[in-house]
Amino acid sequence: MSKVLNFLPLPGHSSLNLALTYDRITGELRWKSGVGGRAKDGAVAGNLNTAGHRMVKIKGRKYYAHRIAWKMVHGADPTEEIDHRNGIKDDNRLDNLREASKADNQHNSKVRRDNTSGFKGVSFNRQVGLFHASIMLHGKQRHLGLFLTPDQAHMARAAAACELHGEFAFSGVRNQSLKEE
Repeated sequence: MSKVLNFLPLPGHSSLNLALTYDRITGELRWKSGVGGRAKDGAVAGNLNTAGHRMVKIKGRKYYAHRIAWKMVHGADPTEEIDHRNGIKDDNRLDNLREASKADNQHNSKVRRDNTSGFKGVSFNRQVGLFHASIMLHGKQRHLGLFLTPDQAHMARAAAACELHGEFAFSGVRNQSLKEE
């Protein structure tokens, strides 16, 4: 049974190639001349949304730039979500994009803003005065243990993430610089 994605179907492959160019190395989509509207020839297409993804407006509808890039390269809409390997939502270089299930895409998510430990899956348990490590597996939270320091809890969580989530594991350190300068 085919999975249904909650994304607008993208314009046709030939329509995208008539309107845009895609640079696989930089990840940029640029407008071609004669597209019409306010698009200037060679200008970077789209704007960042509040979540940090680049959105491109084509014929009054907004599409994710990473999904457009995928279709321009592969000739068809992605069958799953598109994950940014390095976690940077507007880094649309081809080698940074991969298809992923919703669960795998979430495994690769960054540390939440309201996290106080600084590490994904690590929280302080006030009742016992220790740091609790946990990880999600098949939609259920899995307890990994209690630790004296957040670093120890993080090490346990990182090891579990590698084992359980493989290539989609994210170490989850807050403010970790993921994009090479």
